[in-house]
Amino acid sequence: MTTEQLLRTHFDETTREVRGGPTLQASLNAGRRGRRRTLVAGAAGSALAVAVVATTGVLVSGGSPPSADAPATDPAGAPAAAPAVEDIVADADLDELLQTVVVDHLGDTPRLKLVDVFPSDWDHNGPMPDADHADATDWQAAYTVGDTDMLLFVGYPMPGEPALDNCSDAPDGSACSPVAGGLVVENGSLVADGGPVRFTTTYVGARPGVVVNLIETVPGVDVETASSQRVLTRDGVLATVTDPRLTFPLPKSRR
Repeated sequence: MTTEQLLRTHFDETTREVRGGPTLQASLNAGRRGRRRTLVAGAAGSALAVAVVATTGVLVSGGSPPSADAPATDPAGAPAAAPAVEDIVADADLDELLQTVVVDHLGDTPRLKLVDVFPSDWDHNGPMPDADHADATDWQAAYTVGDTDMLLFVGYPMPGEPALDNCSDAPDGSACSPVAGGLVVENGSLVADGGPVRFTTTYVGARPGVVVNLIETVPGVDVETASSQRVLTRDGVLATVTDPRLTFPLPKSRR
């Protein structure tokens, strides 16, 4: 799946949600039920540094990210329980790695619930067969947080997609900040009249490689209102997308 396909798929899903269609969880679970999920104590990961690029079409202009971070607790005031890391794709480590990174940085978010983790590639507008994960050009982890959807995308842009090299190339209305090793671009956009609103955070690395996107979709009638209702902390989101473990080799079949 290309980054353009990623946003188009997410746009279609959240739009169907407004119109009374299937939820993100129902759509991702359809046809994937019955797969054995084994709880694991930890997840395999790489200490390799991340090198990422992003396309100019990754983000949609408008709005600004929240600036305040509040401790995450459930309505009763008790600490939130982090979701367990699950072995979802047999003979793969990336599914567990993505979950581990999310738990490490966002695990104290109340009601954070794993929906699915799956491999994809430039030829699939959605999950590819798990058995073909060695040829994946991207991996995605989907979560729900109450009425909010979260999608973490880690993958390689298709050859020929333009790269975002500096903040002057960032889309109008987005917030772009230099960080160690690259740039972070953040913005929000109304998916459909009457909501919801999609907030996208992209990490752009200094060297060619994978792109890391975290998309949070929040119910709301406008960007400003939805921004105040976001459940993920900005610090947690930034730590997630810039985590150096989020990388994997380009498949040999794509070199």
